[in-house]
Amino acid sequence: MKCLDSRYVRRKKIYCSDKVHPQTIAVVKTRASAMGVRVIVTDFKDVDLTKKDHSGILFQYPDTEGRIEDFTELVEQCHKGGGWLCVPLTSSP
Repeated sequence: MKCLDSRYVRRKKIYCSDKVHPQTIAVVKTRASAMGVRVIVTDFKDVDLTKKDHSGILFQYPDTEGRIEDFTELVEQCHKGGGWLCVPLTSSP
């Protein structure tokens, strides 16, 4: 995961949506801790991504509750803040 690899953006924090599958959050936290990266699980409405303090964001599409949201503004904010974007996708058979 590039957003966990702080070598690219030299930052040690990623934001993870609270609507990501719990098992995915657990894996991300485990991998991030081994790299010294802090994972903040939050509702993105509470985050200012223009501070340039994050190496990336992670959100689920659709989210863990099956909702589909428009993340266009969030993606633009993340990129303006110099961060990477990671999106696990859920598909149905």
